Amino acid sequence: HGDILIDAVRYAYLDDETIRQKVTVKGSEHLQAALAAGRGIMLITGHLGNWEVLAHIPRLLGVEFCVMADTRRDPQHESIVDELRSRSGATILPPKGKALMLIRELKKGRTIGFVVDSRGDRRGGIFCPVFGLPALTNPAPAVIALKGDALIVPVAAIKEGDSYTLTFEPALDVRTCKADPVQEISDWMQSWVESVVR
Repeated sequence: HGDILIDAVRYAYLDDETIRQKVTVKGSEHLQAALAAGRGIMLITGHLGNWEVLAHIPRLLGVEFCVMADTRRDPQHESIVDELRSRSGATILPPKGKALMLIRELKKGRTIGFVVDSRGDRRGGIFCPVFGLPALTNPAPAVIALKGDALIVPVAAIKEGDSYTLTFEPALDVRTCKADPVQEISDWMQSWVESVVR
């Protein structure tokens, strides 16, 4: 976590040319194919690698996107984090009413970011297999993707030495999920997170 924090600060203050030298992008054709479809895109990642570095996708690839972020109770901490995140080029949405905001962005054909491996609560959560065990999972990412008619593109930022590799994977079209789409999409998302961990 210390490494993630330090790099979040370091990368926020790198100029665009230097950040492009420090970040290798793989699989960008998957993102470009999704963008060419003209629909909303949900970029997904997990709490692995450095998800804060992914906020620099606008600076790296010229692709605008927005992401929701929780706020801190301490206003001084919040102002520091807000300043760092604002330097990335991503639009940070407040947590209040976030689901509706994200659905609206998708319906407008825009790109959003979402960290999908948060645990659900037992009242509204679902169970997805993760490393052979049933893991309580928040269904919100799948619901938002469905209501926003999104293409879901996985991406991870993995550190290698002093630089990062961003790897995009092929998109999942939510329109192809029919029987139990929330479960199917959530299973697919958690399976991708597991594959990156492996």
